[in-house]
Amino acid sequence: MAKSVTSLLVGIAIDRGEIKSLDESASNYIPAWANDARKDISIANLLDMRSGLEPMCIDFVSGDLQPCKTYKDAEAGGNIYYADDQLSACLARLLDLEDPGSPPWAALKTGNFLYSNCDSMALAEILFQATGKDLQDYADRYLLSPLNMTALWWRDNVEVGQRAGNYLGYCCLDARRRDFAKLGQLLLNDGRWNGEQVVSKSYVDAIKQIATDSILQDETPSYAYGLQFRTLLPQAIDTQAAAFPAAFSTYAAAGFDQQYILIDFDKSLVVVRNSLYAPLLFTERDGIDNDSERKMHIDLDLSTGRPNLDNTSFTATLPGGAELPGTNAFSIQQFLYDIVEAGK
Repeated sequence: MAKSVTSLLVGIAIDRGEIKSLDESASNYIPAWANDARKDISIANLLDMRSGLEPMCIDFVSGDLQPCKTYKDAEAGGNIYYADDQLSACLARLLDLEDPGSPPWAALKTGNFLYSNCDSMALAEILFQATGKDLQDYADRYLLSPLNMTALWWRDNVEVGQRAGNYLGYCCLDARRRDFAKLGQLLLNDGRWNGEQVVSKSYVDAIKQIATDSILQDETPSYAYGLQFRTLLPQAIDTQAAAFPAAFSTYAAAGFDQQYILIDFDKSLVVVRNSLYAPLLFTERDGIDNDSERKMHIDLDLSTGRPNLDNTSFTATLPGGAELPGTNAFSIQQFLYDIVEAGK
């Protein structure tokens, strides 16, 4: 769900004139992209996951991020969370690979959709370069404070970067359900909160427009993804013949382990669902007390393929984030349907 919050911060930066527009070249804030084909990547391309840049995955031998080799490796945006430095490789990605016969996305061009956590990491760096504030500071000042909301963002595990680490624009924002619901209500209110225009109505309107402008026609079934938001896929519900909800009617900030902020603008409805969660924080590493630091580090035991929990700091949601067996028993569509029916 943090991706959608990153999007709102981009909208605020545009409102404040710190970023010129969605169509502005991302290379204005990432200079390494200015002298090659990446100069044509817009901020909107990154928000829409249409940068065309290769996805990144961990190399478990070297511990470095490398271009993913298969779609399975790139599933869910690329497993960049295994790396201590999650930003550098994301900014070093290429648009046109020298070997077009390598990975299946080698022929990708800007404008084609490929879900990528690195695109959201790049957005966090753009916000930092454009505003002079890191993601946490900027959110605290211009989004969280007006909503009287508390949220804590995780960083990667380096001592340099934005603030002794780089903020994870793609994930890992700790907040209570009630506070996440405020973000949904903010969108229902066209960006206003207690009389203050926190996010411009025009940016909220652009989010609503993804159901027209950003439909992924090649997906089966098709859904919309744009500005780091998506529409909820319809699903057959036992109690009725038609699928629920109607296609492209319910907008979602969707997170790992079936975590959602769902927004139905027509019904003026916000529904929030979080998994069970407590941050898994290592208490001591290299003689440094890191408790409460929220710096992601996974000490992977290569012999077992599992993390050494005594030396790991991670957002261990249940079940997937804690590597527990999943279940297909929960349906967000059924959950939403039951709520709508109960309100009639």
